[in-house]
Amino acid sequence: MKVLNSLGVLGASALLVLGAAGGMAPAASAAAAPAAHPAAAADYADYWATDVETGRTSTGSVPDGGSANDEVPPGGKGRLECRNGHFPTPSSFQIECHGPRWHVFADCTNGFRYFSPVFSGHFIVRITCPSPYRAVRGGAVDQS
Repeated sequence: MKVLNSLGVLGASALLVLGAAGGMAPAASAAAAPAAHPAAAADYADYWATDVETGRTSTGSVPDGGSANDEVPPGGKGRLECRNGHFPTPSSFQIECHGPRWHVFADCTNGFRYFSPVFSGHFIVRITCPSPYRAVRGGAVDQS
């Protein structure tokens, strides 16, 4: 399954990212979202990622990566497979992806887009917008 770069284009991307069948791994539902970044919390989004193969979870905070109105950067070589993209809370976007180099993004109601770090392998990733903002769009971008 090839993932499109943006959920802003509803049609096929909505089917791939928001409507894909399949359940989340138990480790992902058990993982708790991290606390807000201590300095300038409104400028950072939090993320957590669970490695599906090992069960290891990592967390962190990321600064905004630009305007939520910008086009999503073009994908790489099309080796990214994603499923089960959804909004588990009003402020977060979560997706499960597998590929050589990729990252997840979430657009928030504060007008900014937040990118996770680059992952390699099979992970479930959640990005949570800074409080009190909501997540309005999300997806994954192939960096290979």
